[in-house]
Amino acid sequence: PRPRFDVELDLAWEGWSVMQAYHFRTPDVARVEDLKIDVALTDLDVIRDWQDTWSVRLGGDVTLIPGRLEGRLGGFYESAAVPLSRTFLDFFSFDRLGLGGGLSLSLLDGGAQLDLSYVHVFNEPRAVSEAEGEMLQQRPGAHCDPATGAGCDPHYPGRSGAVINAGTYLSGWDLLTLGLTLHWSRLLGQDPPAATTGAQ
Repeated sequence: PRPRFDVELDLAWEGWSVMQAYHFRTPDVARVEDLKIDVALTDLDVIRDWQDTWSVRLGGDVTLIPGRLEGRLGGFYESAAVPLSRTFLDFFSFDRLGLGGGLSLSLLDGGAQLDLSYVHVFNEPRAVSEAEGEMLQQRPGAHCDPATGAGCDPHYPGRSGAVINAGTYLSGWDLLTLGLTLHWSRLLGQDPPAATTGAQ
């Protein structure tokens, strides 16, 4: 609303539902040297069932010292791509909240800019029970046919093996970045420095 500061609100959608499964293609036979036997292998499909996400992001910056120093503050909320039943240790795309801030310092008459920022991301805690978990132990040497039970683990009827994603998941992370931008035309005197008017 004024040259000294600005505020921006964004809504975003991402089509993560394209990630439905991992498809692992194996050779037909694997040789187990210690036992001197060949094991027939089957291809594996690990179902993931990711879902589309949406997020809302709010932030802004303010000119603290005209032509010299700017400050920034913002945050975001993003919905989960990974459903509860498919929670696993590879991707922690759960409901999340992020808060961050930063500073930009103009140097050498606008010929360089030093940026410092910090963000903390809060991931929702998740607890997955044995009954809810759908990530199963994979056994490429024994194809499981749920309809007949052939090749399935005798302890887990109709399944290739045990549920392997049950448990409690606690996660979050911190991002600290430092950047330097050089404007060569200004450093070489070919372009006059632009007036600082907030976000650039």
